[in-house]
Amino acid sequence: MNAALRIAIGIVAFSAWVAQADTPGFASDRLERLASRVGVEDGATVELEGVGSVPLRVDTDSVTGVVTHIGLRVFSDRQRRMAPSPVYDFLERYTLEALLPGERPKPLEKQLVEDDLEFCDLDLQGIAQMSLDTADATCTVTCLAGRRYRVEWPYAKGRSRAVDFPVNHRLLLGQDMDELERRLISRLETSAQLGRAGSWTALANDPPTIANVTILCYGGNKSITLPLGAILAVLKAEGCDFTESTIPSDNDSISKQLILANNPSLGYCHSLRVETHTRCDTVTARLVPYLPMSKVENLFYENKLAE
Repeated sequence: MNAALRIAIGIVAFSAWVAQADTPGFASDRLERLASRVGVEDGATVELEGVGSVPLRVDTDSVTGVVTHIGLRVFSDRQRRMAPSPVYDFLERYTLEALLPGERPKPLEKQLVEDDLEFCDLDLQGIAQMSLDTADATCTVTCLAGRRYRVEWPYAKGRSRAVDFPVNHRLLLGQDMDELERRLISRLETSAQLGRAGSWTALANDPPTIANVTILCYGGNKSITLPLGAILAVLKAEGCDFTESTIPSDNDSISKQLILANNPSLGYCHSLRVETHTRCDTVTARLVPYLPMSKVENLFYENKLAE
């Protein structure tokens, strides 16, 4: 499967189509719950503990209408355009949730410790206050050794206010593994239906490669049959980039590849191990979704040992 990274023709259109199937109109369950408390009106105001009335930011997908973000309007549109990053949505949403009046599952101090947020001359009220005072102020976002994000706002010569937190996809996306896997499987099942009706190819000039895929999930493994190119398109739609290596095989009739779909900005990758059985013309695959990036460096070594 040399050149497997030449993803299917039409992948951009397919990615938009897949996004449209991610019901029920919110990009995550958390956003749906949040919308029930604050609404989905961009620019509306909401009362926060210790801060007062602050403006909301609500973003929707321009094609599907799915609500992709609800948070405080802390970061300017210019900041977002000049230096795209997942930290903006995370901090705006996290601060909003943390400071909304009402019952909490656990004390805020305990939640901050569990989520491993650390502050320097700053707290969540200070971040929320920026939505009133300094929404146009430029901040810097630094990724520390791929493990933590640090966001800094300079306020005096040689001094800055800062917060840092882990590069953790569950934290940044606001979804647990059950939800991440459920939504991924839904997108794959939708792509499987499209694959039976049409043709998504793994290689630009080849016929569709249909694969029998086993998805390893916490809630139990799931089996699905669909074009291999459709899997890659679904993962591409998440913002993943691909790397590929050949796994040695002791059977001449079986070729093996390991494809990693990497999303380092969110701290995860998907591992897709593909076996092509040339004599019986079948393709099987094993998809391990949402692996922490900290494990990526061991994947090639572990697969070599498994042979």
